Amino acid sequence: MAPLWLGLGIGIFWTHALMGSAKVSSIEARNWWRYMWLPLAPLLFAILGRYVMRSLEESRTGVQRLQADMYSYKKL
Repeated sequence: MAPLWLGLGIGIFWTHALMGSAKVSSIEARNWWRYMWLPLAPLLFAILGRYVMRSLEESRTGVQRLQADMYSYKKL
């Protein structure tokens, strides 16, 4: 859960920094999307990392269950 909070914090920081720089130097309306990856990327990578961790946990649980079934089958 900590990576999500870290990604959210970094995203908020970059959003604030970009809004401040937009006031100082005018970012053209057609180029604003080029800078939006800065606030969104850390949060998206944190979500992707959490998804991978959850998938690995589910796989590990499935493997352990299959191993337990295999060992119980050998005991018969």
